Amino acid sequence: VMLLISSISFIYTIITFVLSGPVTLGYIKFTMKAHNNEKPKFSDLFSQFNRFGEGFCVYALRLLYTFLWTLAAVVPVVIVGIPLVYVMGNFGMILMYLLAIAAGVFVAMKMYGYALAPYIVYDHPGIGAAAALRKSVDMMDGNKWRLFCLDFSFIGWALLSILTFGILMLWVTPVMEASHAAFYESLKPAPAVVEEEVVE
Repeated sequence: VMLLISSISFIYTIITFVLSGPVTLGYIKFTMKAHNNEKPKFSDLFSQFNRFGEGFCVYALRLLYTFLWTLAAVVPVVIVGIPLVYVMGNFGMILMYLLAIAAGVFVAMKMYGYALAPYIVYDHPGIGAAAALRKSVDMMDGNKWRLFCLDFSFIGWALLSILTFGILMLWVTPVMEASHAAFYESLKPAPAVVEEEVVE
């Protein structure tokens, strides 16, 4: 039985990993249309499978970069922290906790830097995953705290959803995504600026 459960879980993880990219682009189309006062359709959620490669690549590359940054943050904490605990005891443990918190903040900043990459891929077909991630980092420069505060404003709803066994998230998640779409729109350059850059 455990082998069957493990197999199903593994297959589900693989399917989720493969399909998350195009599904995310479809969901972005849905929320962007709602944000722009257009009438979104349920079919919009599955409308981006013709861009499967783009969606999958930006999703996979974003995960890879996040994993590598996490590794780069955790390894020094372990290398420095364990000797501190061994040599300094409880005080060393406190220092290790502080290092771990600093590493967590560092990784979170990197993750927020890549937050707009799927929106950029949706808006700019053919841009490429790496270019979308770089553009996201540029757009998020100085705006990571704003997005964090936006996400944190939903913490109450997220906690309440626990009482409803996650059912409340069916309402909260679309509102969060609509907020993210509005956030992305607020950072996009004006069309005139884009045209000038193309001319140059």
